[in-house]
Amino acid sequence: MKIFLSILSILFLSSCGGNIELSTAEKLTVRNLTAEFASNKKSKWATKKEMVKEFQDETKEKWVIFAADWCKACNFLRKAISQIEFPHKIYWVNVDEDFGQWAFKQAGGKSIPLFFHANPKTKEVMVIEKTEKIAMYLLLNK
Repeated sequence: MKIFLSILSILFLSSCGGNIELSTAEKLTVRNLTAEFASNKKSKWATKKEMVKEFQDETKEKWVIFAADWCKACNFLRKAISQIEFPHKIYWVNVDEDFGQWAFKQAGGKSIPLFFHANPKTKEVMVIEKTEKIAMYLLLNK
C-alpha cells in the first residue's frame, strides 16, 4: 500500500498535456515504438479488432485507458495499476495509432491519460481525465 501511495503522490506531480508539439525525431520514435508494439504478439496495447469485439458485448463492464508510450503519467499509471493487481481487464488504447486517435476523439478526449468505465448494470459511464483521479477511482473499485 505504501508503494502505491508513493506512486500516487508522484502522479500528482506529473501529467501529460493534450497539445504537446513533438520534434521530428520524437515523431519517428513514436512511430517506431508503435510499429514495434503492433508487430509484438503480446502487445500492451489493445487492437481495433479486440476493441470492436469487446464493445459488441453490452453485458460486460468496459475499462479503457487512452495513453501513449511517451507519456510519463501514463506509464506511472500503468505501473500503479499492476502493483494493486486490479482484477478487471483494462484495455489500453494507444493514441499514437490511427484507431487510437479516432477512438480518443470519439470519447471527447483532450489530454491523456483518459479513462472511462462503462457499467451495463447501472447504465453509467465514468470518464476521468486526471491521472491521480484515475488511480484513486481504480483503487476504490478494485
